[in-house]
Amino acid sequence: MSRPLLIIFLTIFVNLVGFGIIIPLLPFYAETFGASPVVIGLLFAIFSLCQLVAAPVLGDMSDRYGRRPVLVFSLAGTVVSFVMLALAHNLAMLFAARIVDGLSGGNISTARAYVADITEPKDRARAYGLIGAAFGLGFILGPALSGVLSHLSYTAPIWAAATITLVATAMAWLWLPETVHRAQAGVGNPFRYLPRLAQRPRVRHVLVIDFISGAHSPCFRRRSGYSSPGVSASTRRARVTSSPGSASSARRFRAG
Repeated sequence: MSRPLLIIFLTIFVNLVGFGIIIPLLPFYAETFGASPVVIGLLFAIFSLCQLVAAPVLGDMSDRYGRRPVLVFSLAGTVVSFVMLALAHNLAMLFAARIVDGLSGGNISTARAYVADITEPKDRARAYGLIGAAFGLGFILGPALSGVLSHLSYTAPIWAAATITLVATAMAWLWLPETVHRAQAGVGNPFRYLPRLAQRPRVRHVLVIDFISGAHSPCFRRRSGYSSPGVSASTRRARVTSSPGSASSARRFRAG
């Protein structure tokens, strides 16, 4: 594994540990502010909506100005959002934190573009597999830490996630070399490519897989009567059992 690939692997792993800490905790934390199930669902939805709007723009900016500054910006935005969550006193602050996290949420897409920059086509599938491994490991370890720390308080895991993501930001800032050295690589509005991408069968297949995976959220398991540690364990088990299927789908996508 090359040094840049190792650094991007560690950066994404550490970042996803922090993200994995927050996801199973958020429904219970929101309930302390009187959030209803609908409001909890909106907290998840607002993040995804903001990310849907911001990610293509951040991707275009990474083409124009470089992967490293966009990745650092995305990670720093996540740190700020976690601090806002920990300091929140009402639901409005929770929504503001989720909006900040969503609007700065270009870390995974930028990391994938970075991998494409530093690998040859013949090695790219293996490199993306390593990024997928970092993603999976982060989502396994993160909920486990969330379950342990939530015994202390609901804010303890959030502060841990902010600290862990700050470490990932520092790693990207200090050790990640830039790969884009072009003054004007981006070309126009990034949203204009979406209809053309949606027409490609392979892309639609991957989008369906991602949608189904994303829909398996802890908020759907809230009705089971689990506590926060229980939901964390459930999230961890779901990630472990879904990883082989995701890898198999990725192989079929590449082979097809």
